[in-house]
Amino acid sequence: AGPVRLPIDEAGRERERSDALRMAERVLAAGFSRIVYVSSSQVYGDSSPEPIPETAPTPAPSAYGKLKLELEGHFAGHAIARLTNVYGPGMSPENVFSDILVQLAALGDVRVQNPVPVRDYIHRTDAVAALVALAASPGTGPFNVGTGRGISVADLVRLLAMGRRTPSVSAVEMNPRPSCVILDCAKLRDLTGWRPRISLEEGVKTLIEVPR
Repeated sequence: AGPVRLPIDEAGRERERSDALRMAERVLAAGFSRIVYVSSSQVYGDSSPEPIPETAPTPAPSAYGKLKLELEGHFAGHAIARLTNVYGPGMSPENVFSDILVQLAALGDVRVQNPVPVRDYIHRTDAVAALVALAASPGTGPFNVGTGRGISVADLVRLLAMGRRTPSVSAVEMNPRPSCVILDCAKLRDLTGWRPRISLEEGVKTLIEVPR
């Protein structure tokens, strides 16, 4: 849904996997009584039109999702936070928000990989609060961390434009395929009382408003 990225070759993926597994072993060997492993919603794939609970299948179709799922197995008995798409100040320039904002600033059309995918975006402040709440709880196993609300990439472009103009949105993919990831976070809410506080509309304002 974001910028075009160069593919990682097999050797690069294996190095990434080896590094991640070694880090997991070191963390576990340190003997911490409480660990919250940050996983990803990518373990679910992207073909569910309904909010996804933790009990849903985890096909993990991407290499990144497969690695996250493998690491979840190493942290069995601890808390696992399956985060959805996180955004906010200081985010990566490869984040879909960053890519769209750069193009909007250029006042041209906005070109995205695929305008169709629906994603659940959570502000970094809410994501951190969820991790803190989970760390302070006795919960173990997977917990979704998202908002339960989805928006397509095309509609995200229009939201980021904030009514200043109506940009034309084009796709890199010739035949955009349906794709949807929205998380059901009732399990975390019921355990800790946590819920997201920053709406997407409010969060977007923190990215584009210039202090006076």
